[in-house]
Amino acid sequence: MSFPIVSVAQMRALEAAAVAAGTVEVELQERAGRAVADAISGRVERGVRVGALAGAGNNGRDAVVAARYLAARGHAVAVWVWPTHALSGAELAQLRGMDVSVRRLDSHDSLAALGASLGSDAVVIDGLLGVGTRGPMRSELSVVAGVVNEVRAARPGLLVVAVDVPSGLDADSGAAPGVVVRADLTVTFGAIKAGLLRFPGAELSGHVIARPIDLPSSALGEQPVQALDAATVARLVPARPLDAHKYRFGRVLVVAGSDQYVGAACLGSSAAARSGCGLVGLVSTEAAKQVLAQMLPVATYPATLGDVERDPEGNARTVAALLPEQQALLIGPGIGRSAATDRFLRALVRVNRDAEEPATAVIDADALSLLGGWDTWWEELGAGHIVTPHAGEMARLIGEGGADPDAAPWDEARRWAARWKQVVVLKGPFTTVAAPDGRAWVWPRANPTLATGGTGDVLAGLCAGLLAQGMPAVDAARLAVVVHARAADTVIRRKGWRTLLASDLLDEIPREMALLGRKDAATALHSHHAP
Repeated sequence: MSFPIVSVAQMRALEAAAVAAGTVEVELQERAGRAVADAISGRVERGVRVGALAGAGNNGRDAVVAARYLAARGHAVAVWVWPTHALSGAELAQLRGMDVSVRRLDSHDSLAALGASLGSDAVVIDGLLGVGTRGPMRSELSVVAGVVNEVRAARPGLLVVAVDVPSGLDADSGAAPGVVVRADLTVTFGAIKAGLLRFPGAELSGHVIARPIDLPSSALGEQPVQALDAATVARLVPARPLDAHKYRFGRVLVVAGSDQYVGAACLGSSAAARSGCGLVGLVSTEAAKQVLAQMLPVATYPATLGDVERDPEGNARTVAALLPEQQALLIGPGIGRSAATDRFLRALVRVNRDAEEPATAVIDADALSLLGGWDTWWEELGAGHIVTPHAGEMARLIGEGGADPDAAPWDEARRWAARWKQVVVLKGPFTTVAAPDGRAWVWPRANPTLATGGTGDVLAGLCAGLLAQGMPAVDAARLAVVVHARAADTVIRRKGWRTLLASDLLDEIPREMALLGRKDAATALHSHHAP
C-alpha cells in the first residue's frame, strides 16, 4: 500500500482523526509496537537478545509494546526506561512476569550497564524520543544516544531499530541539531515522516519501512504528497492487446545528440523503445546519426539536423514538419547550449505550442538549461508537458531568489508545477513527480548507483515512450520513475555491484514493465523487491 509523506502537524491531525473515529490511543500504540516487533522478527533469528530503550513519550510506549511481543516470541529482552517513563505499575509487572528485565537509566552505573548489555545484544530498539523533538536532545538523553552509537560503531552486527524516527532527529526537516541515534532500520507508522526523506535524516535513518496502524483511509488519501510504490502504479501499465500494431502504440520523436554528445541520444531513444512504444524517430546531426544508426537499428531517422549554428530556424521548421504524426516529443539530451541551439529550441516549441494538436513533450538536459534563460519559459512551451530537472536545473528554471531553501523538494516541485502548469519530475535521491493540481508523489528509496551520467536520459526516454502509448503526462512520469528505480535496484541486486552504467538499465526496463503488468502483480512485486 502507498503511504502519505507528512509533517508532524499533519501526522497529529491523522491520529486525531483516528481517535475521533473511535480508535483509542492505546490501540494505535499496540499496532505500532507490533509492527516494530514484526519487522525485527523478520530480520533476526529466534531467541536472540534484544534491548529496548523507552523514553517518556509515545515512542517509549511503542518500544515497550514491541519488547513485549518479542519476549512472547522467545527473545531474551531487557527494557531500559527513562526515570520519567509513563508505564504503569501493572505494565511493569506484566513485563517482569514475562521474564523481561526492566532497568532504569538514572545513573552513571546504569549507563555503564547499558553499554555492557548492548555489547552482547543482537538488536536495540530506540524509543527514547519521538516526532515532536525540536532542537538538540537533553544532555542526559544525548549521553544514552551516544552509548548506542558507540556500541553500533564497535559492533557492525548490532541492529539498531528506530521507532517512527531516530531519537534526536527533526521529523520535519531531517535536521540533526545534536546527537542523533544512528539507525539501521526505521519503522514508521501510518505515514512517512518528511524528515526521513531529507538529509541528513535520510542517512541517519537507515532503511525506512512504513507500516499501517489503521488510520482513516479517507484522511490518508487527502494528503497531497504520497510515496510512490510499485503496486500503486501497476494499474497504469499500458495494455498489449493481441490485435495491436506498431502505430497503435504511438510514435516518439527524439531530438537529441550532437557531434560532441552522441550517447545521450542513444540512451534516451533506447529507453523510449524499451518502454513499448511503436516507433522511435531520432533527429540528430549527420555525424551523430552515422554512429547511432549502428548502435540503434530499431530507430528511424526521419530528418537530419543541418548546420544549426548557421540556420537554427530552418532546422526547426524541418523538425516541426514531423510533429503532426508524433504522439510524444523528447528534446534536449546532448543538443548543446549554444545561442543558435537556443534559437532552434524556441522556434520548435512555439510551433508545437501553436499546433492544433501539440505533441506532449518531455524537456530534459540541455533543453532545460536553455529554457532557464527565457522569461516565462512555461508560456513559450505551453501547458501540459513534462520537465525533468535535477536540483541545479530546477534552480535555473525557478530563477534567482525564487526558491525556498527551507522547503522540502516535493513541496518546491508542487509549487512550481502549479505555477508552470507542467508535470515536474524533480530528480534526486528521492525523485518527485509533481502535478499542476498540487499533488505529488515521491519515490522513497534512494539508490546512489543512479548518480551517474546518462541515467536521466534513460528516465526521460521512458517518460516519452509511455506518453506515446496514450498515457496522461502525470501517469507516464509516475510509472517511468518507478520502472527506472526498480531497474537500478535489480541491476545491483543481481550483479552484486555498488555502481552501474546508465546503459545497464535498458535491458531491465521490459522485465520491470512485465512484472508490473502481471495480473498477479501484488504477489510478483512483493517477491521481487523487499519492502
